[in-house]
Amino acid sequence: MAKARVLTQAFLDSIKPTDRREEYPDTKAPGLRHTVQPSGARSWEWRFRWAGRPAKATFGSYPPIDLKTARDLGRKAAADLASGVDPRAKKRDAKVAARETSKPELDEIERVVGLFIARYARPKNRSWAESERLLKTEVVSQWRGRALSSIRRRDVVALLDRIIDRGSPVTANRVFSNFRRLCGWCVERELLEVSPCAGLKAPSPERSRDRVLSDEEIRAAWKAFDAVGYPFGDLAKLLLLTGQRLREVAGAPWSEFDLEGKVWRLPKERSKNGVGHEIPLSDAVLRILESLPRIEPTRFLFTLSGVKALDDFSKGKLRIDARMLMELRRERQDETVALEHWTLHDLRRSLASGMASLGIAPHIVEAVLGHRGGVISGIARIYNRFDYRSEKAAALERWADHVERLATGAEAENVVELAARR
Repeated sequence: MAKARVLTQAFLDSIKPTDRREEYPDTKAPGLRHTVQPSGARSWEWRFRWAGRPAKATFGSYPPIDLKTARDLGRKAAADLASGVDPRAKKRDAKVAARETSKPELDEIERVVGLFIARYARPKNRSWAESERLLKTEVVSQWRGRALSSIRRRDVVALLDRIIDRGSPVTANRVFSNFRRLCGWCVERELLEVSPCAGLKAPSPERSRDRVLSDEEIRAAWKAFDAVGYPFGDLAKLLLLTGQRLREVAGAPWSEFDLEGKVWRLPKERSKNGVGHEIPLSDAVLRILESLPRIEPTRFLFTLSGVKALDDFSKGKLRIDARMLMELRRERQDETVALEHWTLHDLRRSLASGMASLGIAPHIVEAVLGHRGGVISGIARIYNRFDYRSEKAAALERWADHVERLATGAEAENVVELAARR
């Protein structure tokens, strides 16, 4: 490093590059340095100490930033430092702002989706994770690298038609709803002039679902769960035996489970309705949990990568359906038997319907499901704080016994274990 001196324009003009990087401190603006690279490239730096450690802020290249401007920037940086502000923070913030408002970068569909989730969906929507999953798996995967402004109505229609053609009309509706909201948000922020979803309607009519699995289907499904194994088969078993929502079970960490106390404590942060919920664990569920592998470093019950919770169920569901169809055809001895469409969420409805058929009171079924409304609602809900834990536990044991009899064909007095100890 050269000796510190008052830098002048004449001196800067006289500097010649050497075979190594050189720094020329300016005594008129303490901390300011003019740097010269062997290539001849020149720039300005300001050296200081932050949190007791050496640090530097870069002001830019010379000659676009001249000596006077560099000294002004040095004085501003010194003033920030005296006020307890990191002189580098403003530049970092400016870069972030530039990235967020730069049309070429922001217009790429994957960047738009990321910004939409971070600034709109996550702060305002408890189900933001599902929105993120749908937009990434169905939209970004098809249009990665494409500018949002280049997407037309016909592109949206073609995307939704492909989803319907693969047999997922409800998913097409959910994708359309989330993408339309994203485009509306972009119009509000003047990132788009016109939404490509304008004038479009939901691609598929929906009815309130009432699909429940028959006793025969539950028997075939359980055998399919056994055949498919971890993670999809075991996940489906817990869905059927606990009646909880797919995302709540699939994203469950081990820390929520008290195996000795035989209870799963679902926190309000992960509950769809925003209310904490305790689910008693039947003996059958405990056996399944004890048999699950503990895959490091993940903290989740169900994972494929070992890094994050299971969040893609399509392949596992196809494997279950294929095995379930094989079991139904074998049992009926009829190769023309078809499997009526069902979803993993239907396992929750099957539990509710099955418990009702066993004579379990409606308010206990609602308590098991974690419903906020229904039988216990209004003023009754305000005054009735009893969580029915013992009743829920008895109902879930009774349901597990019922599923066990269906799965094995055993008589009530001669029941075998649902999940053999491994």
